[in-house]
Amino acid sequence: MRNLSIPVLAGTLSATAVLIFATPGSAFANFYTGYGYGAGTTHAAAETAAIAYLGKYNSDCAPYTLVYDTLESDGYWDAEVSARCQSPSNQ
Repeated sequence: MRNLSIPVLAGTLSATAVLIFATPGSAFANFYTGYGYGAGTTHAAAETAAIAYLGKYNSDCAPYTLVYDTLESDGYWDAEVSARCQSPSNQ
């Protein structure tokens, strides 16, 4: 019984590997990471401007992640956000 279980296990693992490595090409090829940049007098204003920029130049993006925010010497905030966006060919 032990000799039979090793080939069955190897066959199962091979089939699983084929499914795992075949999936990304079709399921994830239509998405990319989009970035947006913004500035404002407050942190919230800069982040809102960055999200608006991201939405203007990319399509169907979510969820938003704040990459960085910085208070500049002139008193304005800079912000960068990123999100997973759908490519136009998949809409």
